[in-house]
Amino acid sequence: MDLLPQRLSKIVTRSILGTPSTNLDLVVRNIQGSFQCYPRPRSQQFNGRALLFYHVLKHMVEPVKAFREMNITGEIAFKNNDYVGTPWRKGNTEDIAAVERHVAFQIGIFSDPVYTTGDGPQIVKDTLPPDFLPRFTEGEQKDLLSSADFYATNAYRTFFNAAPLDGLDACVNNTAHPNWPTCNIQVAYTSPSQTQAGQ
Repeated sequence: MDLLPQRLSKIVTRSILGTPSTNLDLVVRNIQGSFQCYPRPRSQQFNGRALLFYHVLKHMVEPVKAFREMNITGEIAFKNNDYVGTPWRKGNTEDIAAVERHVAFQIGIFSDPVYTTGDGPQIVKDTLPPDFLPRFTEGEQKDLLSSADFYATNAYRTFFNAAPLDGLDACVNNTAHPNWPTCNIQVAYTSPSQTQAGQ
């Protein structure tokens, strides 16, 4: 058994612990599809997803510790799966903020705790109360901040992001809004004339 880490260190140089957002999307869709007997407000739907984010990150630390305790020479991380959008209307402050919100809720919710701060993005914490998204303790933040050796992401798509049609403030301050809590919409067109992106 003692030889296993030594053999692995010669074979494994990089280990990626799955794709959190893709896997979570599948889990959330399966849970909602199996157990949703009546339409629920979006705030309740996102509550379950936020709890999954929290617990995946919290429990990701243990396999990383085991990997390192075995003295395996190599690197370990997880792979993100989303995109950094472009503001739909160039120079529009609400669309710029919508891009930031998209990044915070789709990538930052995983990446910030592991790569930058040990904690979730401020936009997310300002939007979601602790009963929606529990807060990490100082010890958990310390463990998370050092739990990946490199950054990986799927970079094969992008979209334009825009503020909701009724404005960002109408969404951010209304948990019943159909776009809450992310408060952005994906736009696959470059202009209101409906020219598809990339053409």
